[in-house]
This record gives sequence, structure tokens and C-alpha cells, in this order.
Amino acid sequence: MRAGVGAVPYVLSYMKKEEPESEAVRMKRDVTTARRSFIIIFGVGIAGTVTAILLVLKNRPAGDLENGYGKAVPTLAPRLPPCKKFGDSCELSPGKLGTCIQKERCEGEHCLFCQSQH
Repeated sequence: MRAGVGAVPYVLSYMKKEEPESEAVRMKRDVTTARRSFIIIFGVGIAGTVTAILLVLKNRPAGDLENGYGKAVPTLAPRLPPCKKFGDSCELSPGKLGTCIQKERCEGEHCLFCQSQH
């Protein structure tokens, strides 16, 4: 016989048998465990989010905050002049042609606008 093998039943006979735990005790233990898990999960998530935001803000490229990062984007001047008379061709956006149209029940120079031809 090996050492300690025969002693196991002898030791177990002197151990106090556990009584089944009540429903309330089990529920309290489960709620405590769940609460602890949520705190750990959300704590790690919040810490990770804050770290990512700080890294992005610290390592962002230098630039003008009013127009985004980096150098300002050059704007293209329209190749066609703004509307001066009904039916003229106009440029709605760079590369997109339109036709000068007059608003209904409007008089004056501000009544013409460029409308897409598509």
C-alpha cells in the first residue's frame, strides 16, 4: 500500500459534511459575482476607450483644426460664370453642368439659379 492512500477515508470521515446552501445565499453569491464581473468588464472597456482617445489625440498630425487635419484643400473655381440670364449654361458643381433657371414669382437678379441637367 502506498503512503497516504489508506489515510484518505480516515481523514474524510472526520471532515464536517457541508449542508446544502439556501437559495438566498446562492442568489446573493451569484449577484455579487455578476456585479464584480460587470465592474471588471466595463472598467477594462472604459480604460481602453480612454487610452485609445488619448493616443489618437496625442499622435494626430499637425494641422488647422478649422478645416480638418493637414493642409487646406484647394477649392476649384467654377469654369463657367454664375447665372446672369435664363437658359445660360452654368456649373452646378465641379464637372457637373447645369442650366440657369428662374424661380417662380420672383423678380430681380437673385431669382436665377443653376439646376442640374440630369
